[in-house]
Amino acid sequence: FKVDNLHTILRQSLDPSLAGTIQHCYMWDKKNIMPEIEWSQLRRQWTPGFEDLLDISVRNGWYSVENTLESLVFCWVFIPYLQAELDLYRNRRNLCSKRHDKNKVLPHGVPAHIEMSPQDYDAVNFALPANLAQVETVEKIFAPSDHPVFQLVPPSFEETISFFYNELGMPVISRSNIWDIYNLLLADFARIQVQFWHKKCKNGMKMLVLLVIPAGAMTHLKKCLGNH
Repeated sequence: FKVDNLHTILRQSLDPSLAGTIQHCYMWDKKNIMPEIEWSQLRRQWTPGFEDLLDISVRNGWYSVENTLESLVFCWVFIPYLQAELDLYRNRRNLCSKRHDKNKVLPHGVPAHIEMSPQDYDAVNFALPANLAQVETVEKIFAPSDHPVFQLVPPSFEETISFFYNELGMPVISRSNIWDIYNLLLADFARIQVQFWHKKCKNGMKMLVLLVIPAGAMTHLKKCLGNH
């Protein structure tokens, strides 16, 4: 999805004078200073600890990208957790004042406070307020909510794993228990027969289809199919 195109069209709808321009101009070789600094700090401060967390599965043989079931359980458990941790990191960064730099012409202070009250920092707010209808219009064009990419896992799998998670008591997922929850959910799936195959959709895309059958019913089902 081209978020920069979405941003450009939204800005142009709010300010017709911007017609024919683009809102993002990515530069080569050390020109995107602020994004590069933030990315570098994320890699140094946040990433190493979570890479160590993920390496636990490699050392113990708990997860393989070639195993469809393990990949789906991993996505369901880890992606929301990692996103929540990234959100916390973002909030911490935005609520902490950066070191004062006398050579910097941008406002000094807590980023979130500067955004909320730019006038208190001798700054000007160049934001153009957009209403919900405008946002929904460009969203339907560039990022429709029903697109398969926004499905964390297939709907049928979501229903099954949510049931298993509820049976576990819906524990709060944290760094200390995330692999335990992952392995417990895998153990629940081990009690049933799970079959995967790919179905070609009308638009030519391949969609993963999941069929979950209780282990005790599999033999009976095979007999029934064999009689027809």
